[in-house]
Amino acid sequence: MKTGAAAVAAMGPALVVGVVTLSTAVQPLGTDLYLAALPAIRNEYAARVGVVQLTLAVLVFSFGLSQLLWGPASDRFGRRPVLVAGFLLYAVGAAVGAMAPNIEVLIAARAAQGLGI
Repeated sequence: MKTGAAAVAAMGPALVVGVVTLSTAVQPLGTDLYLAALPAIRNEYAARVGVVQLTLAVLVFSFGLSQLLWGPASDRFGRRPVLVAGFLLYAVGAAVGAMAPNIEVLIAARAAQGLGI
């Protein structure tokens, strides 16, 4: 059984391109699919529209900020560990957001998701 770089080389460039392509689709999916849920989130938390919209703004802002962090990290540690760490952070943010007891926790969870993207 091959591991590491040998395993990636054996899988072929098409798989690598597929994984990278799917990973770049996370951000648009994280915003576009979320937009349809904004009215339901507003009703669930009885929050003002502006506060609910802040959940999306925080995601986009933290996504932009994360580019400054993940780029140098991938230069230092390699792309794969950084990609895995980002997806883990995104998944933790999604789990916390799904169980958020109030809008403030949801905003923090969306910030973590943005950093993970």
